[in-house]
Amino acid sequence: MLTPREIKIRRAVLLSARNMPEDILLSDEMLRADANRLVLPRPTTAELDQQIAAADCARQLIGIPSDEGVQWQLSIAGRAWLVAHP
Repeated sequence: MLTPREIKIRRAVLLSARNMPEDILLSDEMLRADANRLVLPRPTTAELDQQIAAADCARQLIGIPSDEGVQWQLSIAGRAWLVAHP
């Protein structure tokens, strides 16, 4: 069960990925920066790490390794989670 803060951070992470066109991947750095600005008080690095990893594990985000680091894309499961957690 997620706490209200964890839901807020997860939502910010998924919204950041949703804001990109479906055919464009979001860099890890941009995902973190965008999610960070959506949550007050600002999430810690550990909180962001936890929610990004959990979203990846739940297949809400798809992480694609590249030479520049991990690139992220929102999955259908991530879109469904956002609908269920307005």
